[in-house]
Amino acid sequence: MQGQKNGEIDENVNAYEFGSLFIMLVEGGILLSKTTGDEKHLSFALDRISLIIDKELKLLPS
Repeated sequence: MQGQKNGEIDENVNAYEFGSLFIMLVEGGILLSKTTGDEKHLSFALDRISLIIDKELKLLPS
């Protein structure tokens, strides 16, 4: 929500919804990485979060 107040993130998105999604992605990535012994799962989750931020949350330059 601070990013929305600062004008860095689109004010029309649901900050709580995206926050929950990010936690789910990170926690799932950690769980899979620990259970499989392969860190790629966490890397995939973090890459997806970066993509979501860039494509769905950031304000487009005017």
